[in-house]
Amino acid sequence: MALLNNIKAVIYDLDGTIINTERLHQEAWELTSIRFNLGFSGDELYLASKGISSKKTLENMLPQDRYDIIAEVAERKFRYFMEIIESSTIDFLPGFMETFETLRRYDLKLGICTSARKENVEVLQRNKNSEISSVLDYLNGKVAWQEMFNEGKPAAEPLLMALSMVDADATDTIYIGDGFADYQCAQYAAVKEFVYFWDGVCAVESRIPDTITRMSDHRELLKLL
Repeated sequence: MALLNNIKAVIYDLDGTIINTERLHQEAWELTSIRFNLGFSGDELYLASKGISSKKTLENMLPQDRYDIIAEVAERKFRYFMEIIESSTIDFLPGFMETFETLRRYDLKLGICTSARKENVEVLQRNKNSEISSVLDYLNGKVAWQEMFNEGKPAAEPLLMALSMVDADATDTIYIGDGFADYQCAQYAAVKEFVYFWDGVCAVESRIPDTITRMSDHRELLKLL
């Protein structure tokens, strides 16, 4: 109850927090790694990319003598991913839709802060095979994506952009994300609370303090109301 006291807004990360695209990202990264001989598995690259852009992921993973291929590799990974999600069924992570509908009834301000590109968000919105399409329709104009900011996560700018889009203050907002970069972004933006969404399968992000509220089902958030 204390956590959501005076909370007026909830901002979500997208991939790995709202929707389960893990296997799709892994597949895209695997194809990319093979094509460019990166020396990492799709799973390794996906885990390293949680919450940050593909370019930043590659900067973190590749030796400096391969930095010249980063732009090309990141673009190819993105194209593979777009091809995969265009026709795939995208599943929500546990309890999201029920929780989202409840928060709407409470009249909380809702938005998304993602490192994904505009094109990625638009493909998901067009994919009528998946319920994420209706959520993105509802949140139209309240999704901060990569092209809207100069500095990506873990900088504060993406989350501050999302706060501006939903007309909310950091002091009465919860940000829910699944990566260390999301946690850092929340710290730099000084939001009231960060909630760490853990899927219960991947290894827990050890850099996120144990004192941070953790959940593996979105309905756990409702218990705090």
